[in-house]
Amino acid sequence: MGLATPSQAAVWAWGCTGSAGGKQIAFNRQKLLLATTRKPLGRLDAIVQGGDFSAAKEVGPADAYLPQDDNGGLAPKMTYVHESDKARTIVLTEMSSRRTGHSDTVVHGCRSEIIERFTKTYRVEMPGQPAQTASFACMDYQLTTRSGRTCR
Repeated sequence: MGLATPSQAAVWAWGCTGSAGGKQIAFNRQKLLLATTRKPLGRLDAIVQGGDFSAAKEVGPADAYLPQDDNGGLAPKMTYVHESDKARTIVLTEMSSRRTGHSDTVVHGCRSEIIERFTKTYRVEMPGQPAQTASFACMDYQLTTRSGRTCR
């Protein structure tokens, strides 16, 4: 008798890390963290693929913001709202994007794993600060379904 293991039909995750105005910023599909520190808030791959912001706990307090649209991907304009003070928002407006890496491999029983990496420049609007321009390392991750493939 075989055991079935749970799996998702497909996975789509994305996020970025960078700094603006003396603050570190890391965001993904589920949240954005903002902290006054020089240390990064985590590894980009861990933040994107696993939602792992555990490194942020080591750098001190961070403000958490939630996305207004968690299904838009790395859209040209993204808005995050503070999780406890809805009047505080961070708006990221993409000014430029350059693809720095791409991989497309077959993994996990005939599924495609597609990873794209970018350097993106955003106009960052934060509460109580003038808008500024900042560079971010970004990643878009997709794990597709088998799409009818038969693999051996």
